[in-house]
Amino acid sequence: MGKVFNVASPLIALNSLTSENEKGIQEGYQLMAMGAMRGIRNIFSHGDENQRSPEDCYEMLMFINWLFKQLP
Repeated sequence: MGKVFNVASPLIALNSLTSENEKGIQEGYQLMAMGAMRGIRNIFSHGDENQRSPEDCYEMLMFINWLFKQLP
């Protein structure tokens, strides 16, 4: 995710990256995607966390859905 959304040379650019605001948006999505990869993953296969509630799972899916909707 760090490489894909990298502001300097992104593989996926969410905008034209011409203004500081647009670069900030790109970096924000980079960090959110990196966080999702670390925080929302199959941690149960490692045996170090209990099951999550259906509500928590739904909220995680909605966050991931929202991230995907931002892709060009």
